[in-house]
Amino acid sequence: GQAQGLALQPYKATTPPDARRAALDYDAVRRIQFRQPQALWRGTGSPFEMHFFPVAGEYVVRALRLHEVTDGNVRPLVLPASIFDNDGVLPPEPAGAAALVAGWKLTYPLNDAGKRDEVAAFLGSNYFRALGQGQRYGLSARGVAIDTVGGAGGEEFPDFTAYWFETPKAGATEFV
Repeated sequence: GQAQGLALQPYKATTPPDARRAALDYDAVRRIQFRQPQALWRGTGSPFEMHFFPVAGEYVVRALRLHEVTDGNVRPLVLPASIFDNDGVLPPEPAGAAALVAGWKLTYPLNDAGKRDEVAAFLGSNYFRALGQGQRYGLSARGVAIDTVGGAGGEEFPDFTAYWFETPKAGATEFV
C-alpha cells in the first residue's frame, strides 16, 4: 500500500542529510567501518547476521527507513550511530544519535559451515548483489532502469528507500 501511494505522487528528490558526508571522497568513505560485534541478531542463535553501510560519499546520500518484524509486530529499526567507526573522518556523533544507514548486507554460512558468506547486499538507491550456493561473488544488479538509451527525460532508476526484515529464529535456513 505504501509503494502504491508513493507511485501516485510526483517524484521528490531527497537532499543529503549532511553535506559533509556527501563531500567525502572514496578513501574517506572506505575508512568508515561497521563495527562487526554490533551485527544485528549476533548472539541470538540465528545463523543470520545483518551488517550496515553508512551514508557517506557522493553517491550514497540517502538514509534508509528500516523495520523489523518480530512475531507479526512491526517496529522501526533505529540503530545507534556507534555501530560505525568513523576513524576521524567525521566528527563524533552526539550520545544517543541514530545511525544514518545507506545499505545493509546479510551474512549466513551458505557454502561452508565455518564461514559467514555475504549472501545479499543492498546499497545506495538501487544496487544489490546476491550470492547463490557454490558461487564466490554472486550476481550484481540494479533495480529497474528506465530510458537507458537517452530519452528526453534522461536515464532513471528507482529508489529503494525502506526495508522490512523478519527476525530470523534460531536455526533458521531462510530469510524474509
